[in-house]
Amino acid sequence: MLKPTRSLLYAKSGNLYDVLLLRFRQMRNPMRRSKLKTTLASFTSPSTTDMELTYFGHSAFQIETSGTTLLFDPFINDNPHAEGVVRAENLDPDVILLSHAHMDHWGDTPDIATRTGAQVVANFEIATYLGNNHGHENVQPMNTGGAFEFDWGRVVQTYARHSS
Repeated sequence: MLKPTRSLLYAKSGNLYDVLLLRFRQMRNPMRRSKLKTTLASFTSPSTTDMELTYFGHSAFQIETSGTTLLFDPFINDNPHAEGVVRAENLDPDVILLSHAHMDHWGDTPDIATRTGAQVVANFEIATYLGNNHGHENVQPMNTGGAFEFDWGRVVQTYARHSS
């Protein structure tokens, strides 16, 4: 599998939210992006589950943990930050998680999901659209405030002031 050459964060499972928030703030700032290759460091916690986080640019990132590959907001092929780093056809996730269906988040979801058979976790309307318009039935629809326990972890859909 193609490994992007941009910044990678190798971590141990733990308070992932804090790590992601800090790293995304750094990565979204073009002045800091070039420094990230040297500033990304290991994050450790009491857990023993190894995790690899790969940031592809904008909102697209992937987490490989406990034998499961999670791909978030796969805006890849038309994403200038991912150009020359990775193509959607090189990704093979087990699960695709979508925050919302704006093109810069939805991106390559139908193509990747159809090709890989990945489960898509998204709000009810997006999951229904994917099944009805792209024939992909391996979906887990969610509603705001709802939660679902998967073999690889728990997802809680939170409220965000953003349209879908």
